[in-house]
Amino acid sequence: MTLWAVQTGQLLRTYTGSFQSASFSPDGQTIVTASGQMKTALLWDVATGEILHTFEGHRADVNKAIFSADGRTIVTISKDKAIITWDAATGKKRQTLVGHADSIDHVLFSPNGELILTGSADSMVRLWSARTGRGLYSLKGHDRIYKIGFSPDSLTVMSTGTMLIKKVEHPAIMLWNALTAQRIHTLTGHLDQVDQAVFSPDGLTLLTGSHDGSAILWNVATGRNLHTFRDHTDRVTGVAFSRDGRTLITSSFDSSTLVWDANTYEPLYRLSASDSRVIGLAMSSDGQSLLTTYEDGTISLWHMPER
Repeated sequence: MTLWAVQTGQLLRTYTGSFQSASFSPDGQTIVTASGQMKTALLWDVATGEILHTFEGHRADVNKAIFSADGRTIVTISKDKAIITWDAATGKKRQTLVGHADSIDHVLFSPNGELILTGSADSMVRLWSARTGRGLYSLKGHDRIYKIGFSPDSLTVMSTGTMLIKKVEHPAIMLWNALTAQRIHTLTGHLDQVDQAVFSPDGLTLLTGSHDGSAILWNVATGRNLHTFRDHTDRVTGVAFSRDGRTLITSSFDSSTLVWDANTYEPLYRLSASDSRVIGLAMSSDGQSLLTTYEDGTISLWHMPER
């Protein structure tokens, strides 16, 4: 794992070890990593590179570790079917959440910090109280789960995956009421796996990307397909919105990243720094920078102009 300075592109530090995931704390002072087969998670000091805490308690691979929005809690998920919450300051275990019947692959805190959302190989999405650890709801509908998420107001849950229709798997995106667990919409239209999805900053639309090479913008309230973007020639590997919601971004195995006008759906820019496949993208929290990563190891940082 390598840490870079965004402003200068300077390599700051290289961390050695086995890493399944890595997440910054909200204040940027620490990083938590999931160590996979080591069955642990580690908390690192960004300034010194020292390990502050080792989180031990899982009985199988740790798949992911994340911070709560206030940085006080860390959650880890594992192939052992357990979710564990930890005190980020002391490294002590708080609670073990049990309910899934297979490996847990996805975890998120709600933006308001009150809920934990998990997705598992048992085909179940679950909602938990972040304060008490109590299981609140099980969201049933998928046969496989590829992505989960919250709307910015924490009131809507999104899940992508497959659903069985006459014993055949079909791609499906589901929207749920986070307070009642009622399914609001089932969105269909993609022809292949959907593993990229993001809400707009105002929560009114949802952008999804598929292995079929398309991206679709959906109206969250009605479930209507607002527009299908078909300019990519290979699977879509990343989707994002600008912070003001006026532009949206898609990346693809076709080596390109496209920036679109969110109102007219017209392409604004085509970004490419390598002939290799684009395997992911991320927006900075201030909305001024876009990071794209390539299969050949290239990492590109782009300045996003104001519109």
